[in-house]
Amino acid sequence: MSIYRFLMALCLLVVPFTLLRVNSAIADEYLYPVASLTKGNESYLFLLYQKSSDVLELLLFDPITKIISASLPSQCMPTGMVMCPDKSGFSFIDNGRLKVKLFNKRSPKSIDFYESLHDIELIQWINDFSFYFSAKQHKRLAIFQANICGDVYQLCGQENADCMYPQKVGEQLFYIERTLGTSPNYRIMFTPYRAVEENFASFNTPDHFDIRVQTILKQKEDGIQYKKVHVKEQNECILDCGKQPTIFLRMTADNEGFFVQYASTICSDDNSITLVYNQLKRSNDEWKSSPIFSFDIPLFLLMEDCGKGHSYRSENADRLCESLLPLLPCHVATDIYYVHYDSNKNAMNIFQYDTLTSMITQKTDACFDHYCFAPIVLNDKIYYGGALSYATTSEMVGDRFKVKENKADTLPEGMWVNNYGRVCCEVPFFNLT
Repeated sequence: MSIYRFLMALCLLVVPFTLLRVNSAIADEYLYPVASLTKGNESYLFLLYQKSSDVLELLLFDPITKIISASLPSQCMPTGMVMCPDKSGFSFIDNGRLKVKLFNKRSPKSIDFYESLHDIELIQWINDFSFYFSAKQHKRLAIFQANICGDVYQLCGQENADCMYPQKVGEQLFYIERTLGTSPNYRIMFTPYRAVEENFASFNTPDHFDIRVQTILKQKEDGIQYKKVHVKEQNECILDCGKQPTIFLRMTADNEGFFVQYASTICSDDNSITLVYNQLKRSNDEWKSSPIFSFDIPLFLLMEDCGKGHSYRSENADRLCESLLPLLPCHVATDIYYVHYDSNKNAMNIFQYDTLTSMITQKTDACFDHYCFAPIVLNDKIYYGGALSYATTSEMVGDRFKVKENKADTLPEGMWVNNYGRVCCEVPFFNLT
């Protein structure tokens, strides 16, 4: 994001996905794309390099020269990166704080809200200044609109339910509602999106300070409550999901969307979890949903209490810091690219689902402890990432050979230093069909 992680939903089934910084033992390393950028004739990928569960680096990758370079100061812990609408920079969550990094600025800028919010989820930009998201306030998840000055406006919230995974389509707002309690109900909701008139002059800018003070004083004289818009919400349930945990709503149009569901009971001793990807469609003013495919995810990538790094003294060292986010399906035109774990091969591959023909095609051929995930389109290619490996050696320990990874003073396989002293890497891809 801190933002709600999917792994917390798996463990407790009472909170949605977040992105947190959590200290742990030395973790496996992962490198995968999180965003693409095209400006003029130049194209780049942003890669998230997870060295451990408390060390993340955001890198800029040039697919022509293969050079990678740091995009943020080393002290940042970036998760939930989203490109700004005008491509002038990007936003990310750093240990629970929302920040924006502009390409023409050296350091990222923190956006401090004038409301008490925490557990901020992935934000969605409306324009160059405003965005919306769900966050926790007074022990409940609600949906807010905010701007880069830190002003916050609540759009949707309930005392007896959480409102999460918002999706704005035009002047409509869709979201998932989850009732409180040990056995919550899930519903997909709709409400008109209330446009908020905003003043983008910032208190943090000396030139704008007097303007903001005068605006607040005038609002007080006119009897207007600053930053509070009390309008009766017109919430409408478009799909009742019952007790089935429902997450990650994605609306592609005002009459079509997709969402993920999973089993209400999950055991950490299981090898994997099965997720179902559902299509939501409206026809003749009636909303209906249907599953289109299912995919398995190894639990060690998501949960703290499983995996080879887990013991009674330490948590799982293999889990992804961004939890389920890099494992979600990726939409490209009429195709959906998703990952699936084969427990027999202990491998994860990328598949293509054609929404026009319902045909499924396997696009990668990983096997035996290899994992492909986080597909992202750039130009005419789909790039993806996975776990990094190091060159290995073996030594005799007693009467057995023990394999050792040579991490000291070395780069992972697929990385090298060119003749100019720049670090380079290969990012795997396949061509769009």
